[in-house]
Formats: sequence, structure tokens, C-alpha cells
Amino acid sequence: MASKQDTAVAVSYDELVDKVETGYVDAPQTPKAGTASQGKAVSRYAVNSVHRRECLAEFLGTFVMIVFGMGVNNQVVNSGDKNGTWLSINMCWG
Repeated sequence: MASKQDTAVAVSYDELVDKVETGYVDAPQTPKAGTASQGKAVSRYAVNSVHRRECLAEFLGTFVMIVFGMGVNNQVVNSGDKNGTWLSINMCWG
């Protein structure tokens, strides 16, 4: 029985180093198989590029973190420490 390593395509050392440095060694370069069968309403918002999808996910995750952090800061400051203290701020940001 052939192993997975036997069927691997030979990649030059420079190409492998470039992929490792950018973090995309095993990232697929094509969208998943099921994306072509989605309806028109959904396909308008679909992101086919793996890199764009990861950048969008990073942006949205950072946005949510900042919204929660700024929310707890405003809650503590505007309530005069009645609805939270420095510990609330540290737990939210930490």
C-alpha cells in the first residue's frame, strides 16, 4: 500500500520556504467543492479567496474584541465604578 508521502509532488526548497514564511503551507488554493451550488443571494457574499477569507476573519475577530473592550471601559468609567471596577476591565481585555 502506497503511503501519503509517496504521492506528494516535489516542491523546490525556495517555494517551501516562501510558503512557510507566509503561513500558507497547507492552505488550499481553491474554494471548497460545495460553493458552486449555492444560490445567487448567498454567492454575492461568498469570498472565494482563502487569503481574503482569512483576512476578513481576522478583521472581524479584532473588531469584536475592540467593541467588547471599549464597552467595558465605558461601563466602568460612566457608572463611577458602580457597574464594574478595574478588575472588570482587566478580565475583558486579558
